[in-house]
Amino acid sequence: MRFNSKLPDVGTTIFTLMSRRALEEGALNIGQGFPDYCHRSAIGEPLGGGGRRRTQSVCADGGRGRVARTDFGKTARELRRRIDPHTEITVTCGGTEALYDAIQAVVGPGDEAIIFDPAYDAYEPAVRLAGGRCVRIALTPPAFASIGTRCGSA
Repeated sequence: MRFNSKLPDVGTTIFTLMSRRALEEGALNIGQGFPDYCHRSAIGEPLGGGGRRRTQSVCADGGRGRVARTDFGKTARELRRRIDPHTEITVTCGGTEALYDAIQAVVGPGDEAIIFDPAYDAYEPAVRLAGGRCVRIALTPPAFASIGTRCGSA
């Protein structure tokens, strides 16, 4: 089966590149989350694991049940407000999905999104898939300020 990509010019992600490089160098890869602990997995049954199993990824449960109460209780205490995990929390499978979801929620066809360079490689594809266009602003080291601006100036 052949399909046409919506983003044919988007290549390999930074995670793939860094994971490959870490393997080549025998380095510890801390650029990406690879949890290695037992947890109850919703996909354990279909995969034949059943119940608690050792895994390399965390399967979200949509913010329901014990996970929601445990993970978001601390946030609620820190914010000094009650948080309903069923209506006020979105559980994602990582930061990239969270960014994608947020961009899809606020960027529409024809919108412009400001991207500060250097930028995480997931921003532009998400903006383009939402029908938006990226406006890039280069930040220069060492202060990583945009050209023509100074800290504290409007």
